[in-house]
Amino acid sequence: MLIAKLIRTLLVLQIVIGSTLPLYAQEPTKPTPAPDEQISPDDVVRISTNLVQFDAVVTDGRGRLITNLRPEDFQLSVNGKLQSITHFSYVTVETPAPAPSAPLATTKGMPVTSVPPPSGMRRQQAGRTFALVMDDTSMSVESIPQARKALLKFVNEEMQPNDSAAVISTFMGTGTLQQFTTDKRHLRAAIERLRWRRPLHDDQSPPEVISAGSLPGGGMAPRTSDEDALLRANAKSESENYNARLSSGSLLGTLEYVASGLRDLPGRKAIVVLSDGIDLTRSPQPLRIARLVELVNRASAVIYTIHTKGVDPLYVTAADDPNKSGGPRPTINPRETNNPRSGFLYERRLTFNLEQDGLIAIADRTGGLAIRNTNDVFGGMERASEDQKGYYLIAYRPDESTFDPRKGSQQFNSLKVTVKGHGKVSVRTRNGFLGVPDKRSAPANATRSQQLIAALRSPTGTDGIRLRLTSLFTNERQTGSAIRSLLHLDARDLSFTHQADGTWSANIDVVAATLGVDGSMANEITKNQTINVRNDKYQQFLQEGLVYAMDLPMTRPGGYELRIAIRDFNSAKLGAAREFVEVPDLEKHYLALSGIVVSGREASSNNGSAGENEGVTLSTSNGPAIRRFRRGMMLDYGFVIYNAAMLPGTAAPQLSGEIHLYRDNSEILSGQPQSITGQQQRDLQRIAAGGSVRLGDKLPSGWYSLEVRVTDALAKKPRNTVSQWVDFEIVD
Repeated sequence: MLIAKLIRTLLVLQIVIGSTLPLYAQEPTKPTPAPDEQISPDDVVRISTNLVQFDAVVTDGRGRLITNLRPEDFQLSVNGKLQSITHFSYVTVETPAPAPSAPLATTKGMPVTSVPPPSGMRRQQAGRTFALVMDDTSMSVESIPQARKALLKFVNEEMQPNDSAAVISTFMGTGTLQQFTTDKRHLRAAIERLRWRRPLHDDQSPPEVISAGSLPGGGMAPRTSDEDALLRANAKSESENYNARLSSGSLLGTLEYVASGLRDLPGRKAIVVLSDGIDLTRSPQPLRIARLVELVNRASAVIYTIHTKGVDPLYVTAADDPNKSGGPRPTINPRETNNPRSGFLYERRLTFNLEQDGLIAIADRTGGLAIRNTNDVFGGMERASEDQKGYYLIAYRPDESTFDPRKGSQQFNSLKVTVKGHGKVSVRTRNGFLGVPDKRSAPANATRSQQLIAALRSPTGTDGIRLRLTSLFTNERQTGSAIRSLLHLDARDLSFTHQADGTWSANIDVVAATLGVDGSMANEITKNQTINVRNDKYQQFLQEGLVYAMDLPMTRPGGYELRIAIRDFNSAKLGAAREFVEVPDLEKHYLALSGIVVSGREASSNNGSAGENEGVTLSTSNGPAIRRFRRGMMLDYGFVIYNAAMLPGTAAPQLSGEIHLYRDNSEILSGQPQSITGQQQRDLQRIAAGGSVRLGDKLPSGWYSLEVRVTDALAKKPRNTVSQWVDFEIVD
């Protein structure tokens, strides 16, 4: 009976859990407080008239972090003038690595442990933040595959459970910026979309304007072979210059946008750039570079650049043979090959060095690392990850000359930090800052719509209204595929007013949107909801909260991030939540699962309405919207199996299912396979299944993940086994 009730809940409400994005912060250690203004790790870079705060990383000769220095070990100078350090602390961001668990799937031959992070993680639990920027407008067809492989390996192996990241492509645009997530499924889906893009100007077919030689008198004459090679080489040079300007502008614009978005995230952030190089001399934009560095520094971000060309062959190769059919001699002027500052080898080395210099300049000015002359792209990403595990927070009190009072003047103040008495150590920090104080508060959005859009786009979300989002994929014969969600709201955060008829009423604006892994919007719903609560249920509403159900139809398969924002009409409080949902392609007839609905044994899956509310019901902590259980309870779960194969000549599937229970990414329970017959079900392409598991009396409190694996003995490998996850919390 209990399982049947869960299945009915699943078929009606279709509830599954993904994982919401945690907030971001780090806790400092060994602080030196000040009586009037405290040092804060949330704003790593702070520039005010009373305090200038910044970060620094100190490493030894082998590149290892040095973490035990004291304020007196540092010497700080600003504009060449020594300053007294008034605030000092060391911030540790490293979190314990998860215990190893068995691979559950593979991505391009690489093992993947796909336990999603628990949605209940809180601000103080968040780890490091990585913006992984793929400069695919500059990268060659050879560089893209190794960069993708390195990104996948970084996500699968290097990211710790509480780390958050986003994958951003310079070619595909910056739409993915806001999708910072701890969910590796979403990151892997974004990485899989990265492809080589053919340059807009390609020299394989030279322009027609050089198809014949021109003479001063306007007549035409045949070209010599040397002249033909020269014109072709010049055409190639123009094309490469254009593409260099295009790719550098695309990369700089993407980094500016990333830095602007990262400013809303507390703590120190890493922007990891994978690029074949950026030649800043071909697109001289000193003011733009200065603006980018200032944006990155004010966002408390650090840029790490990895030159994906690796160890490039700067010598003559077979491809450079001028006698090879179809290949002109690659030189600017064939008559000057003996000149040490001319010829294709000189041009090749010059271009290679200039492209590296651009990446070095961007990294050095933000206190990051430029990793080059190595074919190990993942190794470079490991160095950036290691570098993010800790840093010093240093602050001083600026004098009046730091902020030029003259209108329109913005003085640049250079920073220099050294360590005394510790041998050969390396100190990396910002190169300086403009003498403009930070604006500590942004103006409020003027309209309701602007407020909702800001909450929807915010990488950190907002907790003015406390939310918990539970969403899943579902498919029904009549209506097709959809993402259906339950949104739990803490009713104490809403503004209820007592009505003349004795009821209590609140009004909320709701915006929901689904975004693909490329940042494009797939669906959107905006509506206003009035919540009416009977007087005898009002106190229960305040204690338990309420559940708001909604449905977003989906017409295309793929990975999607669902975002929902809520605004209280009376108080203007905002709340936002998001999670990742995979929409399978059922048209291909592959085995697939819906999400999983879970409930405690004492709870009812649907408590009924407390008033005249469309889609609004009372909540319960033991129910599927909150998933908070006590030790010793029976955990009931239900799900739907799609596209099961049938035994030829019969209408019988051969399915088996098993469950696995995880805590902190470590398996603590492995169930035995159980047969799933699908008996007494009308639609065998949508087979409802479920079961129960007892929560042990000695299980520690915290977040857990339940995995359901289903195997179809009649289907072909590797698509004969699928899995789905749901997280839940055990409380005292």
